[in-house]
Amino acid sequence: QKFFAMLTEVSLVLKPIESHVELMKSMDIDKTKLNSYLKNHISDFGELISIDKFGTGQSNPTYKLKTSTSIFVLRAKPPGILLRSAHAVDREYRVMKALKNTEVAVPEVFFLADTNDNPLGRMFYVMEYLSGRIFWDPSIPELNKLTRKRVYNSMCQILADLHSLDIDKIGLSEFGKPGNYFARQTDRWVKQYRLSRLSEESVMENVIAFLESNLPQDDGQISLVHGDYRLDNMIFEGNGSKIV
Repeated sequence: QKFFAMLTEVSLVLKPIESHVELMKSMDIDKTKLNSYLKNHISDFGELISIDKFGTGQSNPTYKLKTSTSIFVLRAKPPGILLRSAHAVDREYRVMKALKNTEVAVPEVFFLADTNDNPLGRMFYVMEYLSGRIFWDPSIPELNKLTRKRVYNSMCQILADLHSLDIDKIGLSEFGKPGNYFARQTDRWVKQYRLSRLSEESVMENVIAFLESNLPQDDGQISLVHGDYRLDNMIFEGNGSKIV
């Protein structure tokens, strides 16, 4: 579990920006240029009033855009040279767009800037802002026992709904590579770990060897899965247990 957690959370920037100040500057957004750009791509965008970066979601920098008509969320690739297939905001956009009319709760997505020819100079997308609660502690101490049960039942239900989707019907039949899933995932994680590590760790190499020699057989079933399914990656309605 620690192995998978580390590989999930590890920074995937191969060539890190040298200083914190330089990193912050690279994430600054020109409000005037972004305003003009998004007004041409999103209907009823209004006038951009403020841009505030969320404190979480560091893997892909995420911003709250307040305009004269609404509130939006912008999610972008980070600056720098990235690992292949990492930080794929275009995949996030495509999946959420496909899931919008299903039982799986997702925000509405409005626009994908899929080239670097934009005010940020890197790929990003814009989605709706949804208010609600985020539970950072998985024990959810702020809720009573009955409500905690309902929260986790909601998580189970959404996960079941996700795995039950007919990917052909929602237009995601060509989204991923069918078959050989466990081998491909393990190979990807191992490569990312070795590109990101600071020094060789014998314990990790032993774990890698174990995983590679104990891969389960694929059963042929193809489902859409979430790569980071956990409590604090969900927004719940303000006074209940429903996932929005």
